[in-house]
Amino acid sequence: MDKFKIQSRFSGAVESYNAAAKVQLQAIDLTLKCMHQLSMDMDIRKRLLDLGSGTGLGAHQIHQQFVGCDYFAMDLSLSMLNYARKSCENTCASICADAVKLPLKNQTFDLILSNSMFQWCEDLRAAFAECRRVLREGGILVFSTFGPSTLRELRAAFSVVDTQSHVGQFVPLSEVEKALGRAGFDQVELHSVLLEQNYKNPIDLLRDLKAVGANYLQNSPKSMYGKSKFSKMLAHYPVSPHDQEVYPATYEVIYGTAK
Repeated sequence: MDKFKIQSRFSGAVESYNAAAKVQLQAIDLTLKCMHQLSMDMDIRKRLLDLGSGTGLGAHQIHQQFVGCDYFAMDLSLSMLNYARKSCENTCASICADAVKLPLKNQTFDLILSNSMFQWCEDLRAAFAECRRVLREGGILVFSTFGPSTLRELRAAFSVVDTQSHVGQFVPLSEVEKALGRAGFDQVELHSVLLEQNYKNPIDLLRDLKAVGANYLQNSPKSMYGKSKFSKMLAHYPVSPHDQEVYPATYEVIYGTAK
């Protein structure tokens, strides 16, 4: 994947991200519940890395749950880190870096939290291996990512248009689990849940994807949104079986823990 283009898209979505990040907020809630349920023998002050922290959407809840923790925010987008620092009154330690090349010493964190980020890592095993490297023995990775049922309605609508790939490919839970094992994690517990967002028009979904910076697609055709293809896609976008005026967008959220 072109990391510069990904960084550029997310940097351009700084001001619009929080309002459009509905599914990302739900993913944060899922991981925070996992963290709450963990029976961890750790000191009250924990070193916590928020990997792919973005605009700091989950930072307030993390600080509430882990009072007194040493919190570090890391993201590929400097613009998003700066936005997060302003929202937390510059009390957050920020690191601008790539998840597969962490500029951190070995075994420096007790806990890594990552939400809606690993789907942007082309080499998932390498990203998990970096997490394993910087975690202390007994440290825990808590994360969420997206599975292959994500945006299945949009994918189906575009499949009528042509054979090009217009929607990103997502790794299934079984492959996520394998990548964790190969990276050196054990005691892996993963779950998958389908979340649905409803829209009055498919265009609103595309606007949300752009608003959160998720409209990058590797090797996408230049004619992706040509007028004729775009109109045909809209005409074939499925409506809800419960309401003919509602257009659903499914997200498969894979989430869990690895020790």
